Amino acid sequence: MKHVYTILKLSLSGFMSYRVISQIISNDFDVSIWVWLKGGFFLVWFMIEVSYLFWEEKITAWINEPDEDELPKDDFQQYSESNKINAGLKQTLAHMIAGGSRWDDELDEVEANILSQKDAIAVCLVLRDHGDELWEDIDRMVSSPESQETYAVFYHFAIPLYLEKFDEVNVAEEKDHSLLMSLVGTLARYEHEAAVEKIIEMSKYPSDDLPFGWNGIFKCIEPGDDTFQPVIDWFAQHEVEGFASVVFLDWMNEHCLDGAAKEHLFDSAKGRSVLRKYITDEDPELYTYAGSAVVALSFMEDVEDLLELAQQHQSNDVVIEANWALAKQGNAEAVKNLQMFCEDWRKAAKAATYLTELKLDIPDSFNDTKHQAKAEMAEWLKHPSELTELPETLEVVDQREIYWPPVKKRILTSLLKWTHDGEEGIGMVGSTTFCLFGDTTCDKSVIQNYAQYCKWELATRGNEEDELPLDRYELLLREKNPKETWE
Repeated sequence: MKHVYTILKLSLSGFMSYRVISQIISNDFDVSIWVWLKGGFFLVWFMIEVSYLFWEEKITAWINEPDEDELPKDDFQQYSESNKINAGLKQTLAHMIAGGSRWDDELDEVEANILSQKDAIAVCLVLRDHGDELWEDIDRMVSSPESQETYAVFYHFAIPLYLEKFDEVNVAEEKDHSLLMSLVGTLARYEHEAAVEKIIEMSKYPSDDLPFGWNGIFKCIEPGDDTFQPVIDWFAQHEVEGFASVVFLDWMNEHCLDGAAKEHLFDSAKGRSVLRKYITDEDPELYTYAGSAVVALSFMEDVEDLLELAQQHQSNDVVIEANWALAKQGNAEAVKNLQMFCEDWRKAAKAATYLTELKLDIPDSFNDTKHQAKAEMAEWLKHPSELTELPETLEVVDQREIYWPPVKKRILTSLLKWTHDGEEGIGMVGSTTFCLFGDTTCDKSVIQNYAQYCKWELATRGNEEDELPLDRYELLLREKNPKETWE
């Protein structure tokens, strides 16, 4: 998009210069001062655009990708002295080579953007000469190229270094699987053909401790992608162990749901055996595997036995998923189950979502605003990043419609008290659902808890400083809601 915009500016300024100059010449230079001024303006604009392109080395970048030869023999210091490098990037790389961190205070205001091919070559030189100590920081730069020209440099010069690094780490007696996954992830993002072999090789290693690595890899793959088709075939035809298998299952589910995949690759005797294993596994930490298995079954025929087995699962989520899958296939009893789940705050949010998706009726009891607030809060609290499971108790301690400063309008807000494993707290459902653990507590007043959420939400939206005192937000709520009784 940046290149299109630049070309448009260059074309427009050139065309307008040509038109005005042609008008001047055709009239034997006998034109008004206004025409002369227009001609001068457009000509200067055109020259500025041309100068900018050459000065920033964009034209040569578009015409010529880097030759497939070796990096310059110079080190970073020598190269940066003889070539124009973005000042912020040069300062950042020099600071890191000297033993500093990219996140040190002195670099807070420094923009280390990689703007040109020479900037990207400088990064590659640091990766080559200082990779052992700076690999993680440089990898962040290589993984997120800022333009097509820097992408081309990294593809030609950095990726071979990644392949060398992979081979070096992979033959070590004690393999750093985390680093290997990171290397393969970058190869996949660049759609490098060597990534295929490396991904397949990594699938043979234990992967339970590397969930994010596998997620990142499969985000780079699309159904029908010729480059990665061998990876898809490998995972479909072999029983891959550990988390890699369920990530592939989730990837398959996602693309069946969005219509990109026409058939589910687990729809085979081997695949169904894997799904049965996930559904019957009694390890609570692996209940999410069962949920993924149920989603897969919704795309298969003659699997009622497995779905009915899933209906007996210990996890509420798996039970709801199983009834959704059956309801999706027209099972009337499963529809009744989903409607019944809407009356239980522990299950209501997800059940109502599925009924809406299937365009089925939701019970009137779900329309109670306090019940909805409890359902939303329960769904939020059980997330793996929060309580990880449902609270033992949940009750609405305050609900009112007020003017809410973060969104600048009146909305329904609810404060909810939860208890879990000897702890308690106050969550909020309003313009967003959240719980400030430790900051919003049962011993604080209603307005103090609302003020805390108001302060937090304004800060997250970038409207206020987080350091401002809490009483400022209490006063703001009182001013905006003069008729409310808070005590």
